[in-house]
Amino acid sequence: MTRRATEKALEEAGDLIDEIDLIVIEEQLEKLKSAIAGSDYKELRAARDRVEGAARPLAVAAMNAALARGLKGQKANELMGNKPNEEL
Repeated sequence: MTRRATEKALEEAGDLIDEIDLIVIEEQLEKLKSAIAGSDYKELRAARDRVEGAARPLAVAAMNAALARGLKGQKANELMGNKPNEEL
């Protein structure tokens, strides 16, 4: 995730992750912002990678929530492409 994507995901799905994960993501975002303001390309890349690693739980939670919303009300046999009365 990019910085902006991570910030947007925090706004939309930050409540779906543990507080400790939230704190780690926010700390890494701050470090990334500092690296962006600097001139060390290697530090910028490392900071970006740390944000991506820290944001994994957020990405997983957001994806799970999106899938749950998308699948709500559907039956397993419909998801498998079977007809309504056909067994799995």
